[in-house]
Amino acid sequence: MKRNLLWAAFILTASGVGFAAYLPGIKKTKEIPVAKTISFSLYKGSNYNSKAYKESSVQIDIIIEKVNEESRTKV
Repeated sequence: MKRNLLWAAFILTASGVGFAAYLPGIKKTKEIPVAKTISFSLYKGSNYNSKAYKESSVQIDIIIEKVNEESRTKV
């Protein structure tokens, strides 16, 4: 019985050491730069000549994010 427990302890220790050595390799993946083209078009929908639109303005913000399984990073 003690012999079986000794082997089980050895196997668990060896597998733990092997997994610990393999784990840093998983997180050290290289990031390869990628060039992509993004298009954006804005169209005027109707006539905006009335007094209500005289002092109006618009601002458009385009945000590009890198999405990972765990996080989102603005690029």
